[in-house]
Amino acid sequence: MRKASSLTSRLMTSSFAKVMKHRIMQSSYYLIFGWTCGDTPRYLHQRPIVLDFLGETNSLFILDVGCGAGMYTLEILRRRSNAVALDVRIDFIKFLKESEPKLHVVLGDAQYLPFKNEVFDKMLCSEVLEHLEDDIKGIKEIARCSKQGGSTIFSAPCDAPCKWFRDKVLNAESFRIPFGHKRHGYSMDEFAFMLEEEGLIVQSHSTNMYFFTQLALYFSHLTRNRLPALLVAMISLTDKAVKFGEPYNIVITARKA
Repeated sequence: MRKASSLTSRLMTSSFAKVMKHRIMQSSYYLIFGWTCGDTPRYLHQRPIVLDFLGETNSLFILDVGCGAGMYTLEILRRRSNAVALDVRIDFIKFLKESEPKLHVVLGDAQYLPFKNEVFDKMLCSEVLEHLEDDIKGIKEIARCSKQGGSTIFSAPCDAPCKWFRDKVLNAESFRIPFGHKRHGYSMDEFAFMLEEEGLIVQSHSTNMYFFTQLALYFSHLTRNRLPALLVAMISLTDKAVKFGEPYNIVITARKA
C-alpha cells in the first residue's frame, strides 16, 4: 500500500498531472460543471463573440497578448494558425508549454512586447488593458507589432455596468486587489478614441454580460467563488434571452490603418 501511495503521490506532482489539470480547467465541461470562476461567464458570452470576430485564421501569424491559461490560444491552435502566447505570469506560460509543447510561449509584459515591428497578421488582447499600469503604452505596443491592415481583437470591462454591481463588487477591495484591476473599464467612445489615436480603426464591436451575468458574478463574489459553475451558468444564460440593464463587457475588433 505504501508503494502504491508513493507512486500516486509522484504522479500527482508530475508534469502529466499539471497538464491534465490545465486541460480539465480549460474544458467546457469544467467551466459549466466544475466550481465557478470568472471564466465561466466569459466562456458563455464573450468567447463566441471573440471567435466570431477572429474569423479565418488558417496559416496566419497570431499573437495572444495576456493569454492567461489559454482559453483563446488553444482554439487558435486548433484552427491551424501559427500562434504565439504571451503572458506576464510564469505559471500560465509553464502550463501552456507543458500542455502544447509545440506552442511558442513568451514570458513578457504587454507594455513591452519583445517583438519586431509589424510582425503579426492578427492579435488578441482579452481582459488585459484594465490590468496595465499604462494601458496606452500597451495599445501602442500592439499597434507597433501589428502588420499594416492587420486586425486586433480587444475585450475589456465596460466602465458603467449596473450601478449596484459596480458598488457592491467592483469597488470592493476583495474583488479589485486579487484580480489586479487598475481601472473599472472603458466606455465605447473612450475605447475607440484610445485605439484610433494609435492608428487602430474600430471595425465592429459587441457588448455582453448584462444584468443576470452580473447577478451571477455577485453571488459568486459573496461565496468567494464557491458556487457550482452550473448555477452561475444558469443565471448568466438568462442574458441570452433578456438583455436587461447595462453590459459589463465589450469586445472590439480594430484594424491598423
